[in-house]
Amino acid sequence: MRLLVRFLDRTALSLIASRSQLIDERIQAICAEIAVRQIDDRPQAHSQSKFASGSGCKSLSSSGKFIVLIFISSIHVAVMSSSLGEMLSAFAARLEEQNSSLLSESSRSPYLKEVKMKLSTIFNLDTFRPNQLEAITATLSGRDVFVLMPTGGGKSLCFQVPAVCDGGRTRGVTFVVSPLIALMMDQVQDLRNRNVDVELFTSELSQVDRTRTRQRLVGRSSIPQIVYVTPEKLSHGDDMIRILEKLYDEKMLARFVIDEAHLISTWGSDFREAVSNSRQLYWFYLTLLRLPVQYAALSKLRDKFPDVPIMALTATATPEVQQDVIHQLGLRNCVLLKQSFNRSNLSYYVRNKPQKVIKAIVDYIKHEHSGQAGIVYCIGREKCEKVAKALRDDGLSARHFHANLTGMDKQRTLDAWKDGRCQIIVGTVSCSYPVLNCLNNAGT
Repeated sequence: MRLLVRFLDRTALSLIASRSQLIDERIQAICAEIAVRQIDDRPQAHSQSKFASGSGCKSLSSSGKFIVLIFISSIHVAVMSSSLGEMLSAFAARLEEQNSSLLSESSRSPYLKEVKMKLSTIFNLDTFRPNQLEAITATLSGRDVFVLMPTGGGKSLCFQVPAVCDGGRTRGVTFVVSPLIALMMDQVQDLRNRNVDVELFTSELSQVDRTRTRQRLVGRSSIPQIVYVTPEKLSHGDDMIRILEKLYDEKMLARFVIDEAHLISTWGSDFREAVSNSRQLYWFYLTLLRLPVQYAALSKLRDKFPDVPIMALTATATPEVQQDVIHQLGLRNCVLLKQSFNRSNLSYYVRNKPQKVIKAIVDYIKHEHSGQAGIVYCIGREKCEKVAKALRDDGLSARHFHANLTGMDKQRTLDAWKDGRCQIIVGTVSCSYPVLNCLNNAGT
């Protein structure tokens, strides 16, 4: 099991409350499908879930259970009505019915044999999670695919498996577009450990590495199977477009994969307006201000490369955002794969936020999960550093993790957490994706 503590301050909660129409369906589904309830400090509240002994990612990888403790200030948490739960159950049933036909089609795919072989030999897995096989066979067949899958559902496998397959209607390089550099670095390292030919092509690389990767892409031999790029690399580089055009002309452009695809939607401007006056969300605001502009440029990919299939993936998209993304990317005859966001391995506990919240977190960790690994989420980078220091001052092994760290420092922190030298990571939400990804790679 693993402990995740979500630290939300009054400003953030007031913002969410005032802009309730922007709360995505993931949060609504979680609240409706799981019995979210307000609890007191009685010890028996946590008796249903026990943590594995020891610290570090390795010692906890066999359990796969999570406890999410959420401290919320000045907000009422109500038990969702049974009628809403019934409605969502009916919705889940409809999804299952719709996806069953796709699963049947996937079982007859001419690429199924190779897909299963790659899954076993490269990724050391013998089964698929929901909708993974359907996404893989659809993109190998040259179809556009929209994957709406909860965090931890296995989105990365949906494009990594087809990228290493020799079959498929399109061949060559799979370009993966993501704004999360730390996550890309982690996935690249994991794929290289599995002997997959993969490159990271971002502005953060040294000039030597950028030149080497470029030469591989324009050369006639040794073209990588997967290339991870940031949206700005595609949207603000004529040289990158020329590379893509060359690959396209040579029929060596297999597919485009757009991760965090919800950022291409027009909702970004509305949400930026909502957070613009919040100093607590300053860095989050700057990130949202920049990314939708860069992602909007991705809508040109269909015009420039009409025969290249596109796969869009996200864990956050309302029905309106889904349709907007499909329209913006120009997805044709799109295979839309959705599933319930109820994750059975998560147990949610919501508490009133006390005045001394750091002390409450320290007491909770020491008394109930001593010596075990976990994550503490904070809104901003400065808050991460302060909370990590406070935890260390109280005798806990904690390190902060956010976008201002160098790539080397991020990797050191992840490595220390995975092998047990660091008990707790205190990170921002976006920069903690590599941490969660390491849990998935560990088998949780």
